[in-house]
Amino acid sequence: MTFDKLLAKDLAQYVENLYLDWNNPVTPPNSSICTRLIVDLDEAMNAIGFGNSEGYVAIEDASSNKKNVYIILLGTNHISDIWLDLQLDLIPYPNFSGKIHEGFYEAWKQIRDQIFNCIDPIKDDVLNIYVSGHSYGAAVGEIGLPEIQNRYSSQVYYYGFAVPRVGDQDFSNYMRNKFQNRFEILYVKDIVPCVPSREMGYRHCEPVLIVGKRGELIETDDVFYSGNDLETLINAILGPFRKEHEMKTYVNLMNGTLTPLDPADPKAKKILNSTCKRSIWDRCVILRIFRFW
Repeated sequence: MTFDKLLAKDLAQYVENLYLDWNNPVTPPNSSICTRLIVDLDEAMNAIGFGNSEGYVAIEDASSNKKNVYIILLGTNHISDIWLDLQLDLIPYPNFSGKIHEGFYEAWKQIRDQIFNCIDPIKDDVLNIYVSGHSYGAAVGEIGLPEIQNRYSSQVYYYGFAVPRVGDQDFSNYMRNKFQNRFEILYVKDIVPCVPSREMGYRHCEPVLIVGKRGELIETDDVFYSGNDLETLINAILGPFRKEHEMKTYVNLMNGTLTPLDPADPKAKKILNSTCKRSIWDRCVILRIFRFW
């Protein structure tokens, strides 16, 4: 796999643009939005007035026969998304290997027909499909990759920012073997990618890219801090509202200098050891309960 920094930078900005202006986001050059992606919540959540928009599909207005498609997905920015985040059961992925996060899969099922309805009419003319998102949106997009690849002959690229764990080890192995242009990008100080815990049977889709505070870029398997079930619950609720998790933080990282670092390097080991473990507030479950910033 070859990490494309310029592509990561562009995709990060497209996701941030959607946060900045949902109604009229700046889309990829020479493209127009085919559809908005909406997750309809269950009756109980709708009854108390929760709802949220999730992203868009944009199609390049290319004069040539070949076009690019962009699937851009927002992260957890509403209590309704946290509701889905906390549906932590691992369920079998129909027609594919491994088990996946029930809540993320339910969200994917609600938007996949919208995505396919945009791409199907032009599928023979699509050169590349770019999937990108932040947090919850990155997780939903990653879970959808096998179905996208299975349906289309186009080259599929995935750049996910602040992605939580989405499946078990079998699913991780499947994704490693099937996707050569798939990158989970995780900031060392962000706690959201640390959930759900490995104790619950979850693994990141390996390998992942850890970004240090000074732009160090480390490719690694899921060997960093995981935490327990209670930490998973607390981090899933509080993590999305922290500065370290904001999409703007990831945009700044992608705009800066990224320096690849061998995982065996002592500096890299120190960074990996500190991933998800920062101050005493973040190490102590009891203290973290009282920290709301």
